[in-house]
Amino acid sequence: MSGASAAACRRADIVVALQDDEAEHFGQLLGDASAVRVISPVIPTREPAPVCEQAGIKLRIGYFGSSNWINEQNLAAYMNAWLASPVLPAKSELILAGGVCETFADRVEDGESILTRVAPKMLGRIDRLDHFFSSCDIVTNPERGGTGIKIKTIEAMAFGAAVLTTEAGAVGIGSPSRFHSAKDIKALVELTAEIAVDSSLLGLVKSQTAEAYRNYCARNNAAMDNLLGPVIQMSKIPSHASHSVKLTVSAPKVSIIVPYYNVE
Repeated sequence: MSGASAAACRRADIVVALQDDEAEHFGQLLGDASAVRVISPVIPTREPAPVCEQAGIKLRIGYFGSSNWINEQNLAAYMNAWLASPVLPAKSELILAGGVCETFADRVEDGESILTRVAPKMLGRIDRLDHFFSSCDIVTNPERGGTGIKIKTIEAMAFGAAVLTTEAGAVGIGSPSRFHSAKDIKALVELTAEIAVDSSLLGLVKSQTAEAYRNYCARNNAAMDNLLGPVIQMSKIPSHASHSVKLTVSAPKVSIIVPYYNVE
């Protein structure tokens, strides 16, 4: 892949990386770090749905993901650590959504046994993420690696959820919060147990998540404006000047390559 990436990078005037570690890699391939820009995907912020109150005292931990091997293995590791916690089985419950609900039992070693012991609420594929987020007190991402930006993390942030994640799940987001930088799944479960014991921490997690996402959006929107210029909003152009605004279609002046995805 490095050879193909290097060839793609050499074709470009500007290379776009999704996060800093990848930018450093592409800069080394090019021998010119100044040709690489970091621009991460931004999901529009949604009005957070009010979290539905529950009569019990259990912390509701949400996880959503598609049916792929990485999600299944990460979720299995998290649920095994949850079972081993001296706090969480009695003071929390898991709510799962997405295609991972359909495949977990068959694809994970001892998957049926894990599900039986954890007894999560399994929603399967859902039409509206806001309904899922409103049924959770926190949303977790027990990511252990990979490249790029973890969409499930920024999607939960965009919906105003209180997010707990490993540092791998928050790579590229730039959050200073300890709730977004657990070293591994064991540490993530320990953070979760803190909140299960002291529910007053929920407000802190929520506010730090919101602040982290505001800063992330501001940084990446500014980077996109710096690269391509601000978006022209035709509705804000005075009517007397509209006749002088011409929209044309022409060949691009600059070639921009996004390595790995073969997008130009």
